[in-house]
Amino acid sequence: MPPRRVLIVVNPIAGGGRAPRDAEDVRRRLAAEGLSVELVLTKVSGDAERAAYGAARDGADTVLACGGDGTINEVAQGIAGTDAALAVLPLGTANVLAHELGLGYGPKSAAKLVLHGCRRRFDLGRMGGRAFVCMASAGFDAYVTEHMAKWRRGSINYLSYVAPTLNAFWNYPYTPLTVKVDGVAVRRAAYHVIVGNVRNYGGPFTMTPRAKPDDGMLDVVAFGAPGHGMLALYMAAAIVHVHPLFHTVEMARGRRIEVEADEPVPVQLDGDFRGYSPACFEIAPERLWVLKDGRQPCPR
Repeated sequence: MPPRRVLIVVNPIAGGGRAPRDAEDVRRRLAAEGLSVELVLTKVSGDAERAAYGAARDGADTVLACGGDGTINEVAQGIAGTDAALAVLPLGTANVLAHELGLGYGPKSAAKLVLHGCRRRFDLGRMGGRAFVCMASAGFDAYVTEHMAKWRRGSINYLSYVAPTLNAFWNYPYTPLTVKVDGVAVRRAAYHVIVGNVRNYGGPFTMTPRAKPDDGMLDVVAFGAPGHGMLALYMAAAIVHVHPLFHTVEMARGRRIEVEADEPVPVQLDGDFRGYSPACFEIAPERLWVLKDGRQPCPR
């Protein structure tokens, strides 16, 4: 049966500012099918989490996140451990979760997802009190997100990352990281570490190709050579999915990933800066219901 109550949480600056219009389109489509639909526009960080938590507590069946992976992260935080399911209208830059689930784009696809999608259990990653749905990392890319958070003004796209990325190429210190998986050191001098709950990392990159969001494990890839040249080589290799073949790249899987360094290194979760090392990433199995396309296999 289709859900009876739906909350639509909208980041109004997502999609170049078209998110409110697209969300209203979805609302009309769902209301026409007899669903009770509420629409909330966020104003500040944390609004999406609070709105999603309140809706789940009040019995909403589905919370539709209209925005990017940051909005999705907040909604997931709010409904984790409840019976409410996460649905997504992807309007961000990377749209990592949408790529992982093979979701369509636009209001029509989002309405179909809410009406006819099937529910799938997802694991969540955690760092302290904060969850992540897709991926986390420490190192160069987290340094970029740190400076993006400082410089961001309004909606972003891939061009918005040019200045923070160039800044990182000039200034990132390549601090060595120690990585432990379930208490065992797998790399004593890594310079970039990515932890994946899903395969996709963003754009053309599949950093953790064995990751599954329902296997009770986190996948980690540790890059063991510093420098701009090696970073560029790693990224190029990741586009064609051959980075695991490098002898300086370590792949591992576990329930607890610890990252430490002599100096604080930036950390990001689902594309947003979240502090500095030391960091401990842990799996929280089957904590989230997610809607995926009902035309595709949905075993859980």
